Amino acid sequence: MPGSRQTGGEDMFKFFDWRKETVEGLVMPSEAKKYWQYSQECTRQAVEAETAELRDQLLDLARMWTEAALCEEMNAANRPSPTSTWPQRSSKAA
Repeated sequence: MPGSRQTGGEDMFKFFDWRKETVEGLVMPSEAKKYWQYSQECTRQAVEAETAELRDQLLDLARMWTEAALCEEMNAANRPSPTSTWPQRSSKAA
Protein backbone atom coordinates (compact mmCIF):
# COMPACT_ATOMS: atom_id res chain seq x y z
CA MET A 1 0.00 0.00 0.00
CA PRO A 2 2.58 2.59 -0.96
CA GLY A 3 -0.09 5.05 -2.07
CA SER A 4 -1.82 5.20 1.31
CA ARG A 5 1.53 5.46 3.07
CA GLN A 6 2.35 8.59 1.07
CA THR A 7 -1.01 10.14 1.90
CA GLY A 8 -0.36 9.52 5.60
CA GLY A 9 3.03 11.18 5.20
CA GLU A 10 1.55 14.28 3.66
CA ASP A 11 -0.80 14.54 6.63
CA MET A 12 2.16 14.31 9.01
CA PHE A 13 3.88 17.23 7.30
CA LYS A 14 0.72 19.34 7.72
CA PHE A 15 1.48 19.19 11.45
CA PHE A 16 4.34 21.61 10.87
CA ASP A 17 2.32 24.13 8.84
CA TRP A 18 0.80 25.85 11.91
CA ARG A 19 4.28 26.72 13.15
CA LYS A 20 5.07 28.84 10.10
CA GLU A 21 2.23 31.19 10.92
CA THR A 22 3.29 31.70 14.53
CA VAL A 23 6.81 32.83 13.63
CA GLU A 24 6.12 34.59 10.35
CA GLY A 25 8.06 37.82 10.20
CA LEU A 26 10.25 36.89 13.16
CA VAL A 27 13.84 35.76 13.05
CA MET A 28 14.06 32.36 14.68
CA PRO A 29 17.09 31.69 16.84
CA SER A 30 19.50 29.35 15.10
CA GLU A 31 19.11 26.61 17.71
CA ALA A 32 15.32 26.51 17.36
CA LYS A 33 15.65 26.48 13.59
CA LYS A 34 17.99 23.49 13.76
CA TYR A 35 15.59 21.68 16.09
CA TRP A 36 12.69 22.25 13.68
CA GLN A 37 14.83 20.84 10.86
CA TYR A 38 15.71 17.76 12.92
CA SER A 39 12.04 17.23 13.72
CA GLN A 40 11.05 17.50 10.07
CA GLU A 41 13.79 15.08 9.03
CA CYS A 42 12.66 12.52 11.62
CA THR A 43 9.10 12.85 10.35
CA ARG A 44 10.23 12.45 6.74
CA GLN A 45 12.16 9.32 7.62
CA ALA A 46 9.21 7.97 9.62
CA VAL A 47 7.07 8.19 6.48
CA GLU A 48 9.62 6.06 4.67
CA ALA A 49 10.25 3.62 7.55
CA GLU A 50 9.96 -0.02 6.63
CA THR A 51 8.69 -1.18 10.02
CA ALA A 52 6.08 0.15 12.41
CA GLU A 53 8.60 0.00 15.25
CA LEU A 54 11.10 2.21 13.42
CA ARG A 55 8.31 4.59 12.36
CA ASP A 56 7.13 4.94 15.96
CA GLN A 57 10.67 5.57 17.22
CA LEU A 58 11.24 8.24 14.60
CA LEU A 59 7.93 9.92 15.39
CA ASP A 60 8.82 9.93 19.09
CA LEU A 61 12.14 11.53 18.23
CA ALA A 62 10.38 14.09 16.01
CA ARG A 63 8.08 14.93 18.93
CA MET A 64 11.06 15.47 21.23
CA TRP A 65 12.76 17.77 18.69
CA THR A 66 9.49 19.67 18.28
CA GLU A 67 9.26 20.18 22.04
CA ALA A 68 12.90 21.31 22.13
CA ALA A 69 12.26 23.81 19.33
CA LEU A 70 9.19 25.23 21.06
CA CYS A 71 11.06 25.55 24.36
CA GLU A 72 13.97 27.27 22.65
CA GLU A 73 11.63 29.71 20.90
CA MET A 74 9.87 30.49 24.19
CA ASN A 75 13.17 30.94 26.01
CA ALA A 76 14.52 33.17 23.26
CA ALA A 77 11.40 35.33 23.41
CA ASN A 78 11.79 35.75 27.17
CA ARG A 79 15.51 36.53 27.16
CA PRO A 80 16.37 40.16 27.80
CA SER A 81 18.12 41.89 24.97
CA PRO A 82 21.87 42.19 25.48
CA THR A 83 21.70 45.99 25.61
CA SER A 84 19.14 45.98 28.42
CA THR A 85 21.34 43.82 30.68
CA TRP A 86 24.55 45.82 30.37
CA PRO A 87 25.15 48.39 33.08
CA GLN A 88 24.91 51.94 31.83
CA ARG A 89 28.16 53.80 31.70
CA SER A 90 28.35 57.00 33.61
CA SER A 91 29.18 60.08 31.59
CA LYS A 92 31.31 61.37 34.49
CA ALA A 93 34.92 60.28 34.58
CA ALA A 94 35.93 58.76 37.91
